[in-house]
Amino acid sequence: MKADAGRQVRLAPLERRFRRSRWLILALGVLVSAVVAALTSGDPFDMESFRLVRDALNQGPLDVYTYFAHRGIIRWPYAPAFFPWIWAAGRIAAHGGPSFAFMIRVPTILADGAIAWLVQDWLGRVGRSPRDRLLAAALVSLGPSFVVIAGYHGQFDAVAILPGVVAVSLWTRME
Repeated sequence: MKADAGRQVRLAPLERRFRRSRWLILALGVLVSAVVAALTSGDPFDMESFRLVRDALNQGPLDVYTYFAHRGIIRWPYAPAFFPWIWAAGRIAAHGGPSFAFMIRVPTILADGAIAWLVQDWLGRVGRSPRDRLLAAALVSLGPSFVVIAGYHGQFDAVAILPGVVAVSLWTRME
């Protein structure tokens, strides 16, 4: 039921079906990537890079880059804005939670879900059909490149671009 000028109006069956389908697609995308993350140990190079940063953070959060340099580690530590999550994922895993390799991939999986939501929402605001919106959400949520990057590699690119996608979405609302 949706309120409209003080009275109750029932959603049309097509609108209800669209909403259910949208949530199903978004949930399925998160679930598929989470299953990939749960069933794999992740890309060895990427997971080792995250572990190195985690270990450096445990030695001293302000000395990560020095830690890498002094040990001759030839990898670029992840961006400092991601350090709190790397540290938290390590703490969660160390205290009996899901594995570090799984936890490190959670933000990217959720960011992909948020991006899929924003894409379909924007398409709705510019007048595209529910079918187009569902297709776009499915391409982002269930697209092989999204699932592999989020569920296997754990690259935080989706987390990094999410603020930009949100900004563009908000900007277009102001026009």
